[in-house]
Amino acid sequence: RFLPDPFSRQTAGRLYRTGDLARRHADGTIECLGRADHQVKVRGYRIELKEIETILAGHPAVRASIVEARREVGCDVRLIAHIVARPDSRSSASELREFLKSRLPGHAIPSAFLFLDQVPLNAHGKIDRAALLAPAQQAAPGPDVAVPARRFTEKVVSDIWIDLLKVESISVTDNFFDLGGHSLLAGQAMARLARALGVSLPIKTIFEAPTIESLARRVDQAMAAAPRKPAANVSGLADARLTDDGSAPSIAQDQMLRIEQNLPGLPLFNLPFAFRLHGPLDRAALAQAIDDVVDRHESLRTTFGWNGEEPVRHLAAPGTLGRVLTIETIGDGRSHDNKRRKALEFRKVNLLIEQETYAPIDPTRAPLLRARLLRLHDDDHVLLLTLHHAVVDGWSIGVLFEELSIRYAALAGYPSVPRLSPPPAFSDVARWQRWWCGTDAARRQAADWTENLRGAAPVFDGASTPGASTGHHPVSLERELIGRIKTFAGLHNCTLFMCLLTGLKAVLLARTGRTDIVVATAMANRAQPDTDRIVGPFENTVIVRTRITPELSFAQALTLIRQSVLDAHARQELPFNILADHLERDGIDPASLLQVYFTLQNPLRQPLDLPDLATESIGNIAREGQPVLPIDQTWLSLMLKERPTGITGSCNYKSELLDGRTVGEWMEDLVALLMAAVARPNTPLGQLLSRRAA
Repeated sequence: RFLPDPFSRQTAGRLYRTGDLARRHADGTIECLGRADHQVKVRGYRIELKEIETILAGHPAVRASIVEARREVGCDVRLIAHIVARPDSRSSASELREFLKSRLPGHAIPSAFLFLDQVPLNAHGKIDRAALLAPAQQAAPGPDVAVPARRFTEKVVSDIWIDLLKVESISVTDNFFDLGGHSLLAGQAMARLARALGVSLPIKTIFEAPTIESLARRVDQAMAAAPRKPAANVSGLADARLTDDGSAPSIAQDQMLRIEQNLPGLPLFNLPFAFRLHGPLDRAALAQAIDDVVDRHESLRTTFGWNGEEPVRHLAAPGTLGRVLTIETIGDGRSHDNKRRKALEFRKVNLLIEQETYAPIDPTRAPLLRARLLRLHDDDHVLLLTLHHAVVDGWSIGVLFEELSIRYAALAGYPSVPRLSPPPAFSDVARWQRWWCGTDAARRQAADWTENLRGAAPVFDGASTPGASTGHHPVSLERELIGRIKTFAGLHNCTLFMCLLTGLKAVLLARTGRTDIVVATAMANRAQPDTDRIVGPFENTVIVRTRITPELSFAQALTLIRQSVLDAHARQELPFNILADHLERDGIDPASLLQVYFTLQNPLRQPLDLPDLATESIGNIAREGQPVLPIDQTWLSLMLKERPTGITGSCNYKSELLDGRTVGEWMEDLVALLMAAVARPNTPLGQLLSRRAA
């Protein structure tokens, strides 16, 4: 516990390691965060158990609480809350869960609440934590009893939710969105149901029936009304109906390649990530894990070329690309306490990160992924990963990080590592998509979109100019506000995205006077079964059109926007540039529909989580949450990312078209409106903002 003191001028100076955690603020204030041994990692996120206990203590029915992390065989870490209630007070697990949902991120909410008569103490008068996990205590019943799946359909739905939501157990009365579900996961849940039971239901079904028992009833009704038919997966459709040689890229890849050809040598589609890795890293295992993930996924071994005026894809065989990870040492690679040397080393690291961010990736050379490890010393590394958008999208990043974590753990010798089954090939997706765009189903979607967007007016007056946004305004929403919004969303069977979009449209209504508002967004476009395990660019731009007026309340506007989002979900397969051709033939200018773009990046299904290492994400350095194409006609793009601490992001705008001060005021208006809306959801939109329009 006595360590050399790097701040002392005496060579024999020592510091005492107390085991407490703290952080120093810019003003010199030191904030104590609790005990280091009371921090745990759940689904890749570090959690301070004391913080959960402190918040639980604020509930009027709770006299004492102890939160423990428990790892069960074959399961992730599970949080258990032990509750001692106040005399003459009653509380249930569902009540406490609701209380925490507005104050903590989803991964920090205990999965079980056990009720005790008193806190067990040992002979020294301290909490007997071993006794908390004794079988008798574990079995202690609480007022809230989870209802397990009782019928076959409920069991199928339950198994799908447990896998998608990364929870250990579930009750048939649990709400999908309360458990951390969002639109992307909802689409995958319905796709898996189609594959498992042969019944295809629209995504809106899970919003209308968000519990296992209610959704299972809907599935049973659909199965009784129509004969069961196995859902065809992408690979099966490609094999059965397509005759091309598979060399054509997907439609999104085609578009990106054509843009790059016109603007060569620019990092237009770089997706850079950086991670600080503290601890005993097995560099050989990491290098092999990256190679194995590249070999697993066809898109990561894909390159692109040209056959005349048409782009073509080429595929490298697994195991032919050599070592992907490069390793370099910063300084002499030894641990030291020299402040000047450390400052210089980190300055070099930051320069290398910037270099990686803006160095373009050559689409003709595989892999379209750069991996670079900067070694500061044996227990301190920085991992840089840069990918080309033509081979990945936002969902793919989560797949990559999950598989990289699993493969590293296996290679480094950690037990109980799950085996990875082979994913389907992205080339089948590209072939299927091109075939599907010529079907009656695609033509119906195009007709529905055209009818939906006919007569839509642009949000802003004037013509746009091609090019990237030049102005940026930071956006931040506190965790407490996000918790309140999520609670409000759950009451209305909506998602956080729908609530934020309602807020954005309400601000545009107030500040532009438009009542017919179109906003573009990116959707995952992974409704086909099996696509959740494929790495590749599936995302597609869709348009959400809603008519709202100042007389509507926020709750009423949310209902309308919820329906608009669900309608867009039902038509998300049609690539936007294919839709644009249909719209132009009908006299609708596609560029006028892209003036405002909004994305919310949900937490990754699995962040990078390497065993025995503290993994700190430096983030996607350049354009976190970058939307899919097209973006060159966008005047205003609000790009947000959900984090454990709240929501952060940027409002990007074209400074030649919009005034920066005005954009900043609009973002302040958005936060103020959301705060007012969750407090007074039945107040007319026109009364939620105090500042008058300029």
